Amino acid sequence: MKSHGQRPVKTLTPTTPPSGLEKIAADICRVTRAFIGRSLRYFPFMILVFFVSACQDNRNSTVPASATTTVDATTPAQAAVVAYFKAWRAGDIDTMVGMFSDYSIGILGATRADLRASIAKLDLQGVRILDYKLIDTKTVSDETQIIRVEDSVSTTEQKAHVVDTWFAVRNEHGSWKINASDANDQSLVDDLQLGVLPQTIDGVTVQPLRLERFVSYTKIIFSVDNQTPQTVNWGFGSDIRATLHLPDRTLLQATDPIQPILFAAETNYPDAVTTILGYLSSWPSSLQLSNWRWSSRQFASNPDPGTLPWSYSFSLVPEGTLAN
Repeated sequence: MKSHGQRPVKTLTPTTPPSGLEKIAADICRVTRAFIGRSLRYFPFMILVFFVSACQDNRNSTVPASATTTVDATTPAQAAVVAYFKAWRAGDIDTMVGMFSDYSIGILGATRADLRASIAKLDLQGVRILDYKLIDTKTVSDETQIIRVEDSVSTTEQKAHVVDTWFAVRNEHGSWKINASDANDQSLVDDLQLGVLPQTIDGVTVQPLRLERFVSYTKIIFSVDNQTPQTVNWGFGSDIRATLHLPDRTLLQATDPIQPILFAAETNYPDAVTTILGYLSSWPSSLQLSNWRWSSRQFASNPDPGTLPWSYSFSLVPEGTLAN
């Protein structure tokens, strides 16, 4: 039995027109990504700088908007953010590197040496923090908060740009630390280990493993073990791949009409991934992974027209317990 690692999954591109502020932020992102020579192969180690995380597409986020009055650093979590920005303005890379949470660095598979290199490269390229202010703070859990910051940044062109973004902080061993960001420039909020049993249909076994919540989307990590001699085609055309059921709403993910996900015959995928756009205000109670089909023997990217789709449905519970 062969074993493959994670396969990339494209997410939807939002069609909502960006605001003037978002256009400015997009310009900053283009400059910054040119600085660090973005490569998706290595980028998970290079994006753990807060400035890059500020390049996140906030149009995807459903974190509520708030008033634009400055919020003073009256809590330890807010004080950590202020300390980070003070260190950035002073060029104190050691302090900046030390302020990222071990938790987020571990989840994202990075090292502090990679983080230091990223920050140092931006510094050499002339990216500077000019000013910042805290706008709002929202509590996610006892150990996690998301904080909205508006900051002014200069580039090598000596132009000041204002960026408005949400990022996450975490109480780690009694100290508040900043959570790093992923390869899509989205700040990691937290994750949920799932305690669900695998399900097998016609020789294809699927098991959700973990949810990773970011400020603008949720990543679903699951395993797929295709024990059959046929390739499986997941998501084709306008098919919906994944559905999360929440107490307040249901989130859907429409598939990429050009690129379905293929799971080769007699191959195990221990960490397959798909994403659902939007900030989750609470963990979902159930998950459906829908529209699995056998691939055409002539063209694997097309489903076999003679077969009907099937789906997997799971009740989601924390690790260590089982759904009824």
